[in-house]
Amino acid sequence: MTGIYPNMRQRDILQKLLRGDRTPHRQLLPARNMALETLLSKGWIECRTAENGGLSYRITDLGEQV
Repeated sequence: MTGIYPNMRQRDILQKLLRGDRTPHRQLLPARNMALETLLSKGWIECRTAENGGLSYRITDLGEQV
């Protein structure tokens, strides 16, 4: 069963997001956009665009359970 558990790159991102409420995109670098898109599509993280156009991410309750 693939896709149920995060791979190493995705797990690294999830662990970084566990440290705080919202994490700016630049603090997740060198995260690849594909890894972020996968986490978003699975509902493990959510993204918010700030007024200045910057992106920030937050781990969801589902992401914390993975």
